[in-house]
Amino acid sequence: AISNLPPELGLGGVAVWQEMLPPVAVDPAATVQDDDSDDFAGGEVRVAVILNGSGDDRLTVNAVGGVALSGSAVQVDGTTVGTVLSVGAGSTPLVIGLNANAGPLLVQRVVRAVGFSVAGTKPTADRRTIAVTVRDGDSPAATTRTAAVDVVPVNSPPALAFPRVATAISEGAPAQPLDDSATCVDEDSDDLAGGRLTIAFAGAPESGDLLTIADTAAIAIAGDKVNHATGGELGTWSGGGAADLVVDLGGSATPERIQDLLRAIAMHTASEAPAAGTRIVRATLTDGDGGSGSADIGVYVAPINDPPSVTIGAGAITWRQGDAPKAIDPAAEVADVDSGDFAGGRLTASIANGADPGDRLSLAATGDIAVAGAAIRVIAVGFAGVGGVGVRTRR
Repeated sequence: AISNLPPELGLGGVAVWQEMLPPVAVDPAATVQDDDSDDFAGGEVRVAVILNGSGDDRLTVNAVGGVALSGSAVQVDGTTVGTVLSVGAGSTPLVIGLNANAGPLLVQRVVRAVGFSVAGTKPTADRRTIAVTVRDGDSPAATTRTAAVDVVPVNSPPALAFPRVATAISEGAPAQPLDDSATCVDEDSDDLAGGRLTIAFAGAPESGDLLTIADTAAIAIAGDKVNHATGGELGTWSGGGAADLVVDLGGSATPERIQDLLRAIAMHTASEAPAAGTRIVRATLTDGDGGSGSADIGVYVAPINDPPSVTIGAGAITWRQGDAPKAIDPAAEVADVDSGDFAGGRLTASIANGADPGDRLSLAATGDIAVAGAAIRVIAVGFAGVGGVGVRTRR
């Protein structure tokens, strides 16, 4: 009796898969021949990574050249030629059980559709060796050939987030962290050495808006150094205030530690009359490997009305009986840092203590000051006493 021979399998070459791209065909020119088997019923196609594999490696059946998956059924031009018995993941091989529809040419198309990829965001760059084994269901022997796939990792950018989305600060309040729940993740960079964290206003800042780094349980500033409670020196800072706040990162700057630094970014306003409204603060992080990510947070600045200040001389004036009303202080000053007018306000002058029943406070017309009935152009406060002479305390 003549024994049935195993199928002939042609496989080789080097495929290239780049991170974040779809699975690449292991060998789009693979060949399958079998001179003594018209169909491969009871046979199988088995594909495995046999060298430099990782747990994230994936072997799949690509939808290409008329080959497609319908559930676990492997179809060629709509005809089911087999069933996926084992999904290729990590060290587990991709196994396709073949049926009577699976002639050599259809199996060849299935082999050409086998794809390779890596799940996750940190693929190793080692060349994978992939073995493909084909059994025809008639011969006790099988045929195995190998091909190679080069893996090209692509740097994933860091991801920053301000879950708080918006916060608020008040005029006169000390600098406060913008978001103590801010996050920083970089899935393929264990450290951010050579990177940079930049905190800036998205758009021109308002006068008095200042950026800084607050001391927290995790972050402390010493001169121009940014230190972490457990990680030592993270980097060197510069700028801040109304300028961009920049931290150049060193080897101790892991994503987890930069997350702590992000939570220490603070803002306050030094203005006595800040413009009410929302500023957009943007954090941008480069990871030192070519990746960059950013996140924005809105900061509402709430002005607080400052009271006006009144300054009068500390010295006493002397008024004698019979004198005309005398200005209490012709050099008195009134200021208000955040009010351009006093519409709706009130000026009240009164004798605080030592008043005589005949004392009078009046509005005197002096220089450019004019009083016409109840209409007052400029106000001067004068003092006159009747039936007594004395120095009175003013307020």
